[in-house]
Amino acid sequence: MLTDASGLVDRSAVLTLHDTWLDLLQKYSISRYPDNPRRCSRILLRLLALRSISAKAADKFLSCAVDVDVKMTDIVQEMIS
Repeated sequence: MLTDASGLVDRSAVLTLHDTWLDLLQKYSISRYPDNPRRCSRILLRLLALRSISAKAADKFLSCAVDVDVKMTDIVQEMIS
């Protein structure tokens, strides 16, 4: 599990939730898609890829916003401050 969130206070609680959700995802995948045993693994790999893509997109957006005079919405300004 990636526990790189700044300000993480209770790592053990997060790990417990993480393990619970992983177990639920695996059980759901097996029960709903019994003919596709690798489905859960593929979903997890895609989640990791999406996480890295979203981080890169956020970096790119923020660098564009700094380099170019881009009007940002209030919610975007709140997210970056």
